Amino acid sequence: MADRAPPVPDLLTERLRLRALEMADAPSLHLAYGNAQSMRFWDAPPSQDLGDTEARIGRSLLANSEWHAAWAILSRARSQFIGMVNYHARQAWNRRLAVGWILVPDCERQGYMR
Repeated sequence: MADRAPPVPDLLTERLRLRALEMADAPSLHLAYGNAQSMRFWDAPPSQDLGDTEARIGRSLLANSEWHAAWAILSRARSQFIGMVNYHARQAWNRRLAVGWILVPDCERQGYMR
């Protein structure tokens, strides 16, 4: 029997709501993906335009959740999009995966990713 990843669940913390990333998040996510400083630790150059960001989201949405899943990060206080967190390179047999995150520049340095 294969060790299949579960569907992307909604997650709540005191300050944040994480829900499955959606194409409608593209304009907000582009604030981070289109920013060279925000992308400095990412594995790709900044998006050149909104279309690039939409293409990245599209690839993420098509990925098999056994390998990759992405969440939009929203502030609970204002339901404002503040970033994205994902896992990738999941190796169920080793119980390992890689986690990445990116925040909209105006939301950095507020303790969200501690």
